[in-house]
Amino acid sequence: MLNSDFIISKSLANYIHHRRLEVGVSSTDLAEISNMSKSDWESFEKNGGAIPLNSKDIILDLLFLERFPKEKECDFIDKLFEEAKENKLWPEKIYQTMGLTPALSFIAGCEILSDDINNDLEELSKLPKESHLGQLDTSLLLSLLPQQFITKYDYEFVYKLSKVLAQYTSRNKVGSPYTAHSVIEEICLYLIAKESILYFESLDENSHLQLKELLDYNDEWPFDIFDDMDSYTFLYTDIYIEEDSLYHFKNWFVPQFYL
Repeated sequence: MLNSDFIISKSLANYIHHRRLEVGVSSTDLAEISNMSKSDWESFEKNGGAIPLNSKDIILDLLFLERFPKEKECDFIDKLFEEAKENKLWPEKIYQTMGLTPALSFIAGCEILSDDINNDLEELSKLPKESHLGQLDTSLLLSLLPQQFITKYDYEFVYKLSKVLAQYTSRNKVGSPYTAHSVIEEICLYLIAKESILYFESLDENSHLQLKELLDYNDEWPFDIFDDMDSYTFLYTDIYIEEDSLYHFKNWFVPQFYL
């Protein structure tokens, strides 16, 4: 081992792997900077080792870091990762393409959204057939849905939304992509991301700050899946949706994208 080498522990190497997935840096790029083959770099990310000292600052820049985290901080991220991987909702494809916080967001958001949907279905079942979410005393789900179509959110709609959510969670088991083919699928992923904010806010203050500092923490990952922000622009801003728009409620369940 040369004096010009910088030693990376196993936990720090694991963190580098999580971080590069978050910010979209390829293993090929980091391998080239470190004078390694791609396979050697991937082994390094699992086990740690030495990198050329002169590559350290370049790697930090590519990962948008001012410093490498301390061992305790790396262990915190690893613990979150290991716990999340044990969850039946673990989205491997989301993790491999976007990183750990979108994966955590997906798990937490699915669980919270499922609870909200079930609560609203129970309450709607007690009301006359044409009742909608706007008539409930409280509905967290309603607060996240586009407001133009409140009267459309009846029992049947909420039930169909539950099936869209179930389709997303089942994709984990078969390894299917999370591509959204309809407006309702885009809305569902958006709701998952927004609901997950409750999870991140439930972490103790120190954990919350560490997560924001160490990973690319945000709730906008669904837009990377959509490849645009059109659903947000049309449904969650001041735009009035005309009946002939593909974002009008009557078209939400119609497959329109990536066909």
